[in-house]
Amino acid sequence: PMVDSKNSSVWSVEEDAELARLQEEHGNRWALVAAELPGKSGQQCAQRWRHKVNPSIKKEKWTADEDTQLGVLYDAHGQRWAEIARHLEGRTDQQCMGRWRRHLDPS
Repeated sequence: PMVDSKNSSVWSVEEDAELARLQEEHGNRWALVAAELPGKSGQQCAQRWRHKVNPSIKKEKWTADEDTQLGVLYDAHGQRWAEIARHLEGRTDQQCMGRWRRHLDPS
């Protein structure tokens, strides 16, 4: 069936589950993963995995310790969110940026 290209960025619960299964099977070989997910590109699969589906992503509220670490890392790295996220286990670059901008940015 033809997939509406406008909706290729919208992910269903079933597609998320399939992405998790395929990532387990193929690892981070996103072209192989995407080949089995109609309407999704390798890049879309990789981003969805990194930002939403990966089970190591923390879903809990930020702790005071994480906020402190984020402040120190921001002072050291500026807005290099991917670099900052590497030092905060379980947090994505998007989570770090959002937390900084909504709760910690003094400006």
